[in-house]
Amino acid sequence: MEDASRYGTQTQIYDGIDLTENVRFPNSVTVSGGLNWGRTKTNNCFVIDSPEALRFCDIRPPMLATASFSGFVPLRWGVVVSGTYRDFPGPQITANYLLTNAQIAPSLGRDLSSGPNGTVTKNLVQPGTMYEARNRQVDLRLSKRIRLGNGRRRMANLDVFNLFNGTGVDAINAQYGPNWRRPVVLQIPRYAKVSGQFDF
Repeated sequence: MEDASRYGTQTQIYDGIDLTENVRFPNSVTVSGGLNWGRTKTNNCFVIDSPEALRFCDIRPPMLATASFSGFVPLRWGVVVSGTYRDFPGPQITANYLLTNAQIAPSLGRDLSSGPNGTVTKNLVQPGTMYEARNRQVDLRLSKRIRLGNGRRRMANLDVFNLFNGTGVDAINAQYGPNWRRPVVLQIPRYAKVSGQFDF
C-alpha cells in the first residue's frame, strides 16, 4: 500500500467571511441575522492516468454573498409585526450533454467501455462560473395576543409569504438541449395563511 501523497495532493479549501448580529433597539424592537461571503475551491489536478479527469479539475467559484435577517416590532394593544428577509445566490448553471458511442468512438479509436450502445454525459460549462439570478424573499407576520384571564390567552396570526411576489428560480434543467436552463422549481408565489393558538 502506498501513500496517496506520492501521486499528488487533492485540496478542498473554503474562503469566506461571516458577519452576524443581534441588535435590540428601544421598545423591544429586535433585529438579528447575518451575511456571508464565501466559496469552496477544489483541486484534483494530480491525476495522471485519466486525461478526462483533468478537465475542470481546478474549480474556483466566485465569492458569493448570502444574507438572512429577521426582526420583530411590538406595537400597541398586543400587536406584534415580525418579518424575515432572505437573499441567496441563484442555482449554478451546468450543461450536461449526452453523447452516444457512435459520436465518441471515431475520436476514441474504440467503443466505450459500456459497449456499442453505451452513452456518456459531459458537462459543457466550467463548474462555478455561471449562476442564475439571485433569489430574494420577504415574509411578514402580524400577530395579536388576547389575554382571557386565569393564565389563558389566545393568539391570532396572519402570515404573508413572499410579500413582493418574487419569481426566483430554485432549480433548472441541466440537460443540454431544447429545454436547457428551463426552470423546474420556481420560488413559491405570494400567499397568506391565517392561524391561531390557544394557551391554557
